[in-house]
Amino acid sequence: MIPLTQMARVAAIEIASVERGAKVLTALLHRLLNTGQTFALEAAQIAWECRSVGGLTNCLDQLVTSMAASGDVAIRKTAELLAIELDFVIPEKHNELPPVYLLAFPKDSSLEEFEPPSGVSSSSSGLYSEDVSSWTWVLEDPMRIASKARGIRLSNLRHRAAQLMSRNGGTRAFGPDAVRAQMSKLRRLSLHTSYKKLLSSAALEAMREVLGELVTADSINLRVVPLITIRSGAYSPIVRTRGPAKRPTGIASVSIPDVFGSHDDGKWVDGVSYDLVEPYIAGYSVLAATATHERSFRNESWLSEQYFGPLIDVESGNLFEHIQYLPKVVLTDRFEITYSKTSPGAVARPQPIMAGSIDFNELMMCPIVAAELGWSPDSNDAVTFKDSNNEVVACTMYWRDGGAGLERRKRQYAETDSLFWSERTASWSSCRSFAPGYEVRAWRRYQKSAEDVISRSAMKPLSQPSFAT
Repeated sequence: MIPLTQMARVAAIEIASVERGAKVLTALLHRLLNTGQTFALEAAQIAWECRSVGGLTNCLDQLVTSMAASGDVAIRKTAELLAIELDFVIPEKHNELPPVYLLAFPKDSSLEEFEPPSGVSSSSSGLYSEDVSSWTWVLEDPMRIASKARGIRLSNLRHRAAQLMSRNGGTRAFGPDAVRAQMSKLRRLSLHTSYKKLLSSAALEAMREVLGELVTADSINLRVVPLITIRSGAYSPIVRTRGPAKRPTGIASVSIPDVFGSHDDGKWVDGVSYDLVEPYIAGYSVLAATATHERSFRNESWLSEQYFGPLIDVESGNLFEHIQYLPKVVLTDRFEITYSKTSPGAVARPQPIMAGSIDFNELMMCPIVAAELGWSPDSNDAVTFKDSNNEVVACTMYWRDGGAGLERRKRQYAETDSLFWSERTASWSSCRSFAPGYEVRAWRRYQKSAEDVISRSAMKPLSQPSFAT
């Protein structure tokens, strides 16, 4: 998740509901769509989430026509969905495949592998070179799925993606000079936060255009298109953008050393058992929760992670690794459930979405359990479930404390995703048969450099959570 992008989208959606907000949003949507690239995709997502705003009807009528002509399969799909909502007819788009898909390229083993360039890290794009392999290495997952679904060789798909990247700006748009300008702007604004790498964004946009060409040429199995689209950086139309809530008073804040105070980092890490706390939200039953608490200063960082939920009887090095053992749900334009039985504790793990709709540590209600209880997902938010009276009975809440600090390179924040349901409409007896046991687990890590890392974990089993008593 890119916090700045997420918050900008939240702000735009909230503006739509205030007085004269529709006029502001109309101007914004046209500007974003005309700017193109990732901005056009943001325009499509905001337009879809604000489709019920009355004052936007004329704006959406105009946008649908422009979006329907886009080569980006995610933007065109949004146009199709909006056309249905607005009772608007858009022409079907059919084209022949460009010749590059049918060419026989010399055998090149490097095009069968997706190795990152030398020096790639979470903060660096690595050594830059103008070749197909370096430009498209981030596309392994969507390209392998597309290749298998259509039978087109990876070399052809990668050459076509590189052609589109070159057409969309090439080195001028995502080369070393462009990256330096991007980093200079972030430093000038003191924005010490995650950001989109230019090369990766360009590659993902090209992949969505490749997919768009395959779709309009009727050259791919349409059932796999939503999955490839999500893996190519698009958003899920069944998951709404959520801004963070305030931390509930029943969820304790973790103690993290003050960077300017006197402290023993090893002793702090050894005290990980202090973080074994069950979350509590008044009026609700918390079925599962994840939390991360972080403080960083210069090269040092202190990280605490917490998990509460169904017992996962394995040793894991961190929170993300631990929740991989929960049953997985993929949210595209529908539910893609990767398991067949009810999940332990009625908890499932939605697969993260690069567009930010689903974060890495998010949890959700198991759709199979929800169906057995007679609940159905909210049509506008797949992680919220309602009963037959259209009342919300289970949902996932995201909260956050803190953010980027004012001091240079210092920040502190905490965030969590909690799956809970209302005590008024559901009881522990409803999900007892799905839960083999519960646990609270915690991890602490102090890092001074790549080689200087101290970490510890702790776990406490629970025969039943407090809300079951």
